[in-house]
Amino acid sequence: MPHDHHHHEHHHDGLADMLDLDAVVLHEFHAGIVAWVREHVPAPGTVVDIGAGTGAGTFELLAQYPQATVVAVDSSEEMLRRLKHKAHSDRVRTVLADLDAGWPGELPAPDLVWATNSMHHMADPVRVLRGIRDALAPGGALALLEIEGFPRFLGPGDELEERIHAAIARRRAVDMPHLGGDWGAALRSAGFEIRAERRFTADLSEPPLEATRRYAQASFERVRENADLTPEDVKAVDALLEALPRRDDLTVHAERLGWIAVREA
Repeated sequence: MPHDHHHHEHHHDGLADMLDLDAVVLHEFHAGIVAWVREHVPAPGTVVDIGAGTGAGTFELLAQYPQATVVAVDSSEEMLRRLKHKAHSDRVRTVLADLDAGWPGELPAPDLVWATNSMHHMADPVRVLRGIRDALAPGGALALLEIEGFPRFLGPGDELEERIHAAIARRRAVDMPHLGGDWGAALRSAGFEIRAERRFTADLSEPPLEATRRYAQASFERVRENADLTPEDVKAVDALLEALPRRDDLTVHAERLGWIAVREA
């Protein structure tokens, strides 16, 4: 699930829990994405993680770039508090900022900007991307990752999950009109040259089961709270939530689209 930056602070607890679970269940998936970025950006000194959430990307960047300093940026104090609590490293620091208000002046010029599931939250993504382009150190790069859809847990073609995803799509079309946008075109409009592009797919049939159950539970609880479900589907989700602790057939399907871009020559 994405980082819901524009929700009020008291809604962040459940989202933060879900992001922590996402980091556990999809650890190998996230590690593979960073490894792909590392092929193209081998040794950045300063990395800025935009929309860092509770730190799934930050900690993987620290692990795979042992010489780098990572600056985690988020608009939520609660997210950054959790990230700092987990960060046993002097190579990470946090900055509270809303990128819609402009590039924070206290940030160093980054060799790599990592933006995962954050750009679709921006009011004007192209303007934010231009700010990133202007802030990059000479030779710096942007790694942009965006979801195509929300995680699925109940297997291909499950009718309830299909209806849930349709309801999410209707809600997000209003709340997050940039979700699922043409990010290649947005990057070019912002003055970037795209160096690499790739789709990443995670299909986990035997992930850590207890974490997967909790991840699915957190996801469906947020759907019940935030999506415009019919009364019948609310009852169906309640029944599903009650049954989740006993289900051993959960899977996790997640997708990301990735771009690596540099300033246009």
